[in-house]
Amino acid sequence: MDKELIKKSFRRCIPTYNDHAFAQKMICEKLMGFITNQGMRFNKVFEIGSGTGLFTSLLIENHSVDEYVVNDLVEEIEPIIARVMEKGGCRNWSFLPGDAENINIPRNLDLV
Repeated sequence: MDKELIKKSFRRCIPTYNDHAFAQKMICEKLMGFITNQGMRFNKVFEIGSGTGLFTSLLIENHSVDEYVVNDLVEEIEPIIARVMEKGGCRNWSFLPGDAENINIPRNLDLV
């Protein structure tokens, strides 16, 4: 995969991404289906490839997360994630930019 091309393409579509991310929304809903108990509590979550926060918002709307670590290849997505976290009431979160294959993965995770 050409990760620089991926970053360039994603940066270009950030403003309209959620309007056209039909497949991604379906995938997020399917992933949420794997977390079977509504209202589960997670001590520490690490999300790889958050994009604009489609899954992030679903998770914090439906479950309690004590600490949320968000990763994305595109650093410019952090302010968008900040708005998602603020809207969802998640105060204890951090953004870990970069290629998930080359970053230090947080420890003691409940959900990845």
